[in-house]
Amino acid sequence: MRNYIDFIKENKITHKKLDNRFWDNLILNDNIRNKLLEIAEDFYNNLELKIDIHDVKLTGSIANYNYHKNSDLDVHIIIDLNEYDGDTEVLLDMIKSKTFIWNLKHDINIRGADVELYIQDKNESHISTGLYSLKNTKWIKEPKYTDPEVDDDDVKSKYDRWVFEILKLEKYIDDDIIDDVKREYFDRSEKLKKKLSNFRKKGLHKGNGEFSVENVTFKKLRRDGYIDKLYDVSINIYDSIFSQ
Repeated sequence: MRNYIDFIKENKITHKKLDNRFWDNLILNDNIRNKLLEIAEDFYNNLELKIDIHDVKLTGSIANYNYHKNSDLDVHIIIDLNEYDGDTEVLLDMIKSKTFIWNLKHDINIRGADVELYIQDKNESHISTGLYSLKNTKWIKEPKYTDPEVDDDDVKSKYDRWVFEILKLEKYIDDDIIDDVKREYFDRSEKLKKKLSNFRKKGLHKGNGEFSVENVTFKKLRRDGYIDKLYDVSINIYDSIFSQ
């Protein structure tokens, strides 16, 4: 049976040093820090929000020991939604729309890593074992290396169930299937996407964090292309419903 500790090591999901493209031990390259801050400022100015930025943080696997060659530079712009004098739901919808348009227009890559920008409320909890303040040039939460421990049988069981569900949905794109049935399976695909997100968050909240069964299963599904397949299936079923 496949050993998932080997999977983690072979795919360079965990390392004993931070990514040397960006870090000298625990010190972030100053040019990269300045670039990320400049990109974040340009992005935020595009949103035209009259709310102060509280911090700009680097998080995700590149701020940790579990990075790989396709890891992103996850930059979170921290604001306080309580400072907004208006409907916060409308504000969040506007932020999502403008973020989507920004991502369509820009494809920023630094030393092989895509830059991903997010707006985050300062009161929102953020689960990460590595969190660096770009604004203040210091670790908020310094990552600690730990040897990975994973329950192989549990990962295989969960992985196989997810693959089965995703492949089953793929069958319902066929034009000969009636639209009502397709709609049921489209709804199922949307629920699976939310379930998968919650599945991973559940693992990150546990004691094993990055090496939880849920998170390792998620990483393997992503590496093997099944997460992309799930999103593609959802889109294709939807398109099939409305195509004539």
